[in-house]
Amino acid sequence: AYIGVGQLLSPLVNDSLSYERTLELARQQYNLLAVDDLLNVGYPPYDYKQVLRQRRWLTRLTAVKNSAGHPMREVEFFSNLQELLATPEYSLLDIFRMGMKPLFSIQHLWNRDYYQIDLMKSINRLELPVFFLCGREDHFTPSLLVEEFFNKLEDPRGKAFIWFEHSGHHPEYEEPAKFWEFLERQVLPISEMN
Repeated sequence: AYIGVGQLLSPLVNDSLSYERTLELARQQYNLLAVDDLLNVGYPPYDYKQVLRQRRWLTRLTAVKNSAGHPMREVEFFSNLQELLATPEYSLLDIFRMGMKPLFSIQHLWNRDYYQIDLMKSINRLELPVFFLCGREDHFTPSLLVEEFFNKLEDPRGKAFIWFEHSGHHPEYEEPAKFWEFLERQVLPISEMN
């Protein structure tokens, strides 16, 4: 099965929608510093410095609450260090490197080639079970775009789209009980059949 969380589909469309939402929030909150900086950043395509500026404003301007009603902050490297240490897929050296160079991927991958990706146009059918677990308040990779993709996707093996009403980009941290319950009830039985 494929499980998409914070699903990226079309970087140019994703980042354009994210930029528009960030600018809208800045104007609603009368944050003139944010409006000015965002207008200077402009629409994508971005380099990694521009996307970091836009995402930092989005994080500051968005108030997402978890399922218990508590404000959530954007998940950072050190906030999930305990989970990383418990994950067998990462060695201590891997974790050390992540901490030393947390922006390595974004510095090397956020470029003009990245903005040529468009799964909305290149994929219309999959041959494995697909699950999209999306935060209603995800404006990093806007979930409405994922829902549009899901609706047009043909999948004879089955597909499901699950909204996490009290989550942004990280439903696995923001609504962990619902997230893990879905994996255990829906995904685990499929993996045991194969």
